[in-house]
Amino acid sequence: MNVKGMYKSKDDLNALIEHHDPDIISFTETRITSNIDPPAWLYPLLKEYSWWQCPHHSADTLFCLHKNIVLTTQATLVQNTPHTIKGRLLAVRLETSGPPIILFSTYWPSQDSTSTLQERDNIASEIN
Repeated sequence: MNVKGMYKSKDDLNALIEHHDPDIISFTETRITSNIDPPAWLYPLLKEYSWWQCPHHSADTLFCLHKNIVLTTQATLVQNTPHTIKGRLLAVRLETSGPPIILFSTYWPSQDSTSTLQERDNIASEIN
């Protein structure tokens, strides 16, 4: 879900989460700029979720897993990559009784410039 700024969308997001109670949520363009000090209102909004973020001033990603489907000890953030640092790619590894499951949350650049197309190729190669 592209929210273009969590603060502007927080009431809508709260209603959406309360109504649908999703198991997995992926937010992009949250405009949360710090892992250290996310906004205080984010904690009650996501109180039923384990969540990870890769902050950036515009291209950030926030990934949430409902606590009723996963224990925090079963889910871990996959090691940071250059695109995680840029806020474009976040991967969470779920340990299962079988093979692990890797869930991706990405923010794909939407322009058609040469540099943007190269950025998309770089992200895709990291996923592969």
